[in-house]
Amino acid sequence: MAARLATAADLPPEFASVDAGVSAFWLGVAAEQVSIAVNGELTSMRHAMLTAHYLALAGHGGGGPAPIRSKQVGDVKVDYAVSEVRASSLSSTKYGQIYQSLAPFRGPIVA
Repeated sequence: MAARLATAADLPPEFASVDAGVSAFWLGVAAEQVSIAVNGELTSMRHAMLTAHYLALAGHGGGGPAPIRSKQVGDVKVDYAVSEVRASSLSSTKYGQIYQSLAPFRGPIVA
């Protein structure tokens, strides 16, 4: 199969109800960061996961941010389990974590 960028149809099913214009916008943003030359056969999957990450951060699709570490009912408090301080970190959503795990292997580092 030839390497290609993802389309809205390639996104996880929880994003099926997201407005087409919103999906197209985030697919475009992610396309600027995913190279076919670098990612090869993984391009479509990595592009879809990065787009899903952005959509989840924007509050679409129910993917939400990282898992909840603790919550409180009185005065409502939610604490997310993230390893980075920045909410935009790839580790803040399951899609960003998948995107990172699909990074192409570049071989051993030779000094």
